[in-house]
Amino acid sequence: MQSDNDLDNYIISQNPNRLQTNGNVTILTPAEIQENNGTAFILVAIIEVVFVILFALTLYVGINHTHPHLEH
Repeated sequence: MQSDNDLDNYIISQNPNRLQTNGNVTILTPAEIQENNGTAFILVAIIEVVFVILFALTLYVGINHTHPHLEH
């Protein structure tokens, strides 16, 4: 128990005015967490679609415009 008292005394010495430091804590409800996950999923899906389109465009340009067409 002495170590608990020492810790309490140390904390009090570091915070002599006994200011509360936990005033900005926000607890998210499960519904809010689910909403955040849904938003993140939609954002990731949009970014992935953009990258797939860019990849397809790169393939198209690479195949059709970098090699001259063979003339017969």
